[in-house]
Parts: sequence; structure tokens; C-alpha cells
Amino acid sequence: MRGLASVRPENLQNGRDPATFQGLNPSGLEAAIGYTIPNLLIDHSMRNPPVPPGFWRGVNINQNAIYFECFMDEVAHAVGQDPLEFRRKLMQQHPKHLAVLNAVAEKIGWEKPSPQGIDCSRRYK
Repeated sequence: MRGLASVRPENLQNGRDPATFQGLNPSGLEAAIGYTIPNLLIDHSMRNPPVPPGFWRGVNINQNAIYFECFMDEVAHAVGQDPLEFRRKLMQQHPKHLAVLNAVAEKIGWEKPSPQGIDCSRRYK
């Protein structure tokens, strides 16, 4: 399979295929990552998951969203901040995203302590 550079070089943006970064391109229309992050570099390495896309639309954006948000949690933890507050700081210039985040946080009761968990495991000696 030939790369986009040899087939349709006019479709490249900054030397990259924008579809590869679907949902993560901060300058694209579909970007909508919702964060203002200084010194942002997004690159990729090719992975071919065994999930055939078929009629499933937006395959890249679905996979990239979970990777990106998990990484946001890791960064928040690394800098010792609450994940919600960390995201809020980065969303100041994205009021629609911030409104959704705040609404979800309120609905799930983010500020309330989590209930006590129940250990249902069984141990063998």
C-alpha cells in the first residue's frame, strides 16, 4: 500500500496525513481536543488493531480519545493535581468543552467522596 505522500501529496498538512491524527489535530476543524496545551507535539506509530472498521465511522477518533484522556490522567497524577482541575485549567479557552466537563462532573458527583468498596475476591492458600 502506497502512502498518501505518493498518491495525493496535496492532501498532506505539514507533511502529515490529517486523517491519521483525526480528533487530535489542534488546528483542524475536527480537532476539538478542547485543551490549550503549549508545546504540543502529536505524532504516531502505526498500529493495526484486529478490529475491522466496516461501517464504524470515526475509527481513529474513538481510539485516540481514550488514549489521550488516559494520558491526561497520568499527567495530572504526575504533577499532583486532581484530574478534573487539571483539565479545567487547560480548557479555559474552550468554553463549550469546559461546560460539558463541568456538567458531567456535577452529574457524577465528582466532588463527593467515593463510597467504600467491597472486596468480593477469594484467596487460596
